[in-house]
This record gives sequence, structure tokens and C-alpha cells, in this order.
Amino acid sequence: MFKRYPYTGWLLLCILFWCLAGYRFYSKQNEMKPANMAYAIENDLHEREQAFSELLQDTNLIHRIFTEELTIDQLEDMNEQPFYLYAYDKGGLLYWNNNKILADCIEPATGAKSNMLFNDRGVFLRKCVVPPGAEAQQSLTVLFPILITYPIENNYLKSRFPGAPYVPLSTRVLVNPNKSAYTVHTLDKKTSFYLLFSPADLPDWIPDPLMIVFLLAALLTTIMWLQIFTIYLTRKRSHHIGFLATAATIIGLRALTYVFGFPFHLDQLTLFSPQLYASNAFLPSLGDLILNALCFLWIVVFIIRHTPYHLFRGRKVNKVASFILAILGSALMVLYTFGFIGIIRSLVLDSMIPFDVSHFYSITRYTIAGLFAIGIITGVSCFVIYLFNAQMKYLVVNKWMKYLVVAVVGLAMLKLFATQPDSREFSYAIIGWLVLFLILLDIEKLSYDFDFFAPQMIFWAIFICMFSTGVLQYFNYVNENEERLRFAETVVQQRDDIMAYTFKGLAQNIKNDIALKDFLLHPQQEKRRAINERFDALYLGGHLNRYQSKVLLYDAAGNPLFNNDTVSLQTLIAQTRNAEPVTDTVLYYNEAALNGHYYLASIPISYA
Repeated sequence: MFKRYPYTGWLLLCILFWCLAGYRFYSKQNEMKPANMAYAIENDLHEREQAFSELLQDTNLIHRIFTEELTIDQLEDMNEQPFYLYAYDKGGLLYWNNNKILADCIEPATGAKSNMLFNDRGVFLRKCVVPPGAEAQQSLTVLFPILITYPIENNYLKSRFPGAPYVPLSTRVLVNPNKSAYTVHTLDKKTSFYLLFSPADLPDWIPDPLMIVFLLAALLTTIMWLQIFTIYLTRKRSHHIGFLATAATIIGLRALTYVFGFPFHLDQLTLFSPQLYASNAFLPSLGDLILNALCFLWIVVFIIRHTPYHLFRGRKVNKVASFILAILGSALMVLYTFGFIGIIRSLVLDSMIPFDVSHFYSITRYTIAGLFAIGIITGVSCFVIYLFNAQMKYLVVNKWMKYLVVAVVGLAMLKLFATQPDSREFSYAIIGWLVLFLILLDIEKLSYDFDFFAPQMIFWAIFICMFSTGVLQYFNYVNENEERLRFAETVVQQRDDIMAYTFKGLAQNIKNDIALKDFLLHPQQEKRRAINERFDALYLGGHLNRYQSKVLLYDAAGNPLFNNDTVSLQTLIAQTRNAEPVTDTVLYYNEAALNGHYYLASIPISYA
């Protein structure tokens, strides 16, 4: 079928995969409805109850539980049970299969009774059972988890409804009926509890790996079908119609996704989240960047393979016009080159994607996606430069003159528009790479071939990979330096403006402190302890409590008054001279401290 009717075959496959994707999305999204979520929790409860019923029928196992004769294998099997079991004998706990929570029944009934248990570990359905054949005062307490909560959560411990993890945690488990709540029954059809969902928190289904496979298969078959269709138009009609059909289809579909968003809740994926990467409105996510790069690659490859892209072949253009067009072409080529380099820079520096591939454990699936995006961007950009070079070789016949024009135009543009002097060397290197690329393109043995496995195409693949790796390593180096700078700025303590503002009033209060003046007139050890307590209570609390404060008192002759430090007044005066005054020469800031900044306050006290 594919040989005789490839168009029909790809179309049928396209429809099949889109139908599979649509059906899976509909069925999974239907599970997000409140009634179906309640039904899922009820089914999970029934499965746990059924497992407990099967355990009760195993009288030998029950006997071993109460006689404490369980084997290692039986203990492991009990720990894997979907319920929490507790065995009591004469009121004492004899066996339990988990350490998460403790449960009992103060007055176990002869039959079974159920109630709800609410605590900080979640919500549970509790049953107290006297197993068949049990001795007097022997009972089993079983907990069926409905909601499991953790006081501290991380990537591994997350609060959830075990029967349906997608149920929002805002869902309330009620004991009493509510007209908006859904009833959950036990296995014996008795009402157990009620679930009340918050309409504002109802979740959307996030596509799973199988859905992604269906969508990728649907997209690939759609692309193949469209490609065959446009190639047919190109051959039967004209290359203009084929190109316009291809460009209109790609641009139209992408415009629809920009206006109405992606279908199937694809925007819920981290790949399409701006928190992972966002550059501007045109590139709001890594997924958009990859899609745009692939669409652009599709258009460029179509131009190269199915259109006469040599615009100036066989046309007579005078020397002046050729020179002007060559300069314009060189300028556009340089702009485009730095444009795609800027996109790679933004992807490495402005995203949350770890590109440090030298550390294996830092690599994530988004690292792979980011590297794929960089590879596609670099590859399609090399094709675009190839198209520029194809035009310029007819405008500037002397290829060395062409290289000179490109180099001069590139350097002139750097001189006029460069805004970051620290990256000037890198910009020069990019201009050098561009000229080298043009030189290699003009080597006949390295000319473009439709066979991607031809020797020259393998060379170009290695060349592109080496260039991408070099650019990535450079921006990783820049990113590491920026992170170190941010870390240094965070670690280095800055001035405390609040303390400087509040201390001016405190200094005035200290000057007028009657108890301090009395101590300076009649210094004694007991009074000094009282002064220290007074400073802690009145002056060194509040915002100043964050500092390790030290109060040093000296008399008019510079003698220390029961200080707990041996530093002299002359030393402190010398330190204030080397520090920077903050407010009215009372407070000084020392910025050259080895262990962080500190403040000095020199407050003269008049006790005459």
C-alpha cells in the first residue's frame, strides 16, 4: 500500500494515531470528574477490604500472628499488605505491620464495626474485628488508608489519596452527609464516608508517556503526509506553490497554537512551562523553542531540496549593485549568526536546565531536550548560512574577496553594536568561525549532498557537533562565573541600614542614661553587672539582637571599667579612624573585617 499509494497510507496512519491520542485524552480526562474520582477511591477501598477478607480466611496465618510464630517470608508479605494491621491480646499490642501510625479499639465488638480515624498522618477507615477461632480477648484492628499526609514533604514523600493520587488534596473527607458530596461505600454496601470536592481545584489530566508516544507518532505521520503532498504540488504545479503550501501550513498551525494554546493539556508539561525556560513571547518555553526550530528546519530543508534557491544564477548584476548586495547579504548573515548564538546563550544562561554534562548525576531529561534544541538550532543555522553563501558566490566572484567582505562587515558591526566588552573575544571567535565555515563550504569535496551518509556530510555533522559543544562549553563557563558572582554577593554581608537608622536615637538615650552616669561616677563590679543587664534589656534588643554586641566602658583617663575584653581605648580610637562614619560620628562601619562587617560606636558620656 505504501509503495503504490504512499499518500493514502500515511493519511490513514495519521488519522489512526490522532484517533488513539484523542480517545486516550478523552478517557483520562473523564477520570478527573468528581464522580469518577470518588468511584476510583471507592474501588481502591474495596480492593483493600477484599485483601483483608482473604487474610481473615487464612486461619493458620491468624494463629501464627497471635502465637508470634510468623516466618520471615510471612512477615515480609504482611508488610506488603495494602492495609495497616494491629493484633491485640488481652489489651496488649502483640503485632503490627507498620511503624507509621498506631491504632486500637478500646472495646472491640464480637462482630465488625467501622469508623473513621482522623489524625496528622491522614484519614483512615478503621475496623475492629474478632477473627474466627480467636481466643478470648484477642482482636484485630485494621486501618484502610483513604488519605495519607506527611508533615514534611519532598520529591519522595507527598501527601496523596492512595486510591487516586490525582485527587486534589483540598478534597474533604466527611463523616456526615452533604448535598454536594459523593458517597463512598464499603465492600458490604454500607456508607463509609463522603468526599467533597472543591470545583476550583479540579485537576486537568497531564499527558503520560503513552500519550506522548501517540502524539509523536501522529505528528510524524502528519508531517510525512504533508511532505508527500507538498512535493507532489512542487512537481506537478510549481515550486512556488509547494513552498507556499508548506510555509502556510507550518506558520498557520503554529499561529493557532500561539493564539489558542496547545491541545491535550500539553501546556501542563514541564517542557512547555515558562518556569523551565522562557525568553520572550515568541519563545515562551523550551517546547516552543524546539517546535519552532523543527518547523524552521522543515522550511529550510524544503527550500534546499525542492526549490531553485540560487537567486542570482544566470542574472546580470552590475558591479556596484553586486557590491551593495554583498554587503547587505554579509550584514544579514552576521546578524543571523549572532541571533542564533543569542538564542543558545539565553537557553544556557536564563533557563533552569542543567547543562553541566561533566557531572553525570546533574543530567536530566530536560538536559537532553536542551541539547537536542541546541543541535537543531545549530544545524538549521548552518543550512541558512549555506543559503547565504549560495547567493554571495554569484555576487562576489573572487571567493577571497567574499571572505574579506564578510569579515570586515562583521568586525564593523561588532564595533558599532557590541554592548558587552567582556564577550568581545567570543564575538571575534564567532566571526572567525563564520569565515572558516564559508571557506569550507567553497571546497568542492565538501559540497552539500542529498545523501546524509556521504563522507562530506559526516564531516559536516562532526563540524556542527564540535561547534555546538564549543559554544555550550563557553556559555557554561559564563554561567558558572555568574553563579559564583551571585554567591559571592550573597555571602558578603552588606550594610545594615535599619540598624544605622535606629542607633541614632539609641545613642542619645545612652548619653542621657542616669544609671550609666552613676556607674561612671562610682564604678563597682556589682554595678557593672547591672549596667550589662540594663544594656541587654533597653538598648541591645530588637533589631540589634542579631549582632554579637559588646559594651566597653572607659573613664576620662581611658582606663577600662570592669570590661570583659582587654582591648584598650587607644586601639578602639584607631579602629574608628580607619572605619567609615555612619551617623554624626557616633557610629562607624568597618568594611574590611575578615569575619564579616561590624559596627563601632564611640559615645561620649558627660556625667558632670
